[in-house]
Amino acid sequence: MSTVLEVIAARHMGLRVLGFSLVTNMGVGLVDGPVDHGDVLRVGSSAAADVARLTSDLIADGVLWHA
Repeated sequence: MSTVLEVIAARHMGLRVLGFSLVTNMGVGLVDGPVDHGDVLRVGSSAAADVARLTSDLIADGVLWHA
């Protein structure tokens, strides 16, 4: 899902933005067979610990709080 409009609005308000993207499937037409929502949930779930660790590390390093 796109966050472009949210980022544009946040930047317009003077906010700094950090975005994460996690590709959970290749999408319709890019792979043989149907796209299965269960697969999307499984991939997202399997990446959750890595995303949480990355976020925690960024916070601990002060990266998310610099002016």
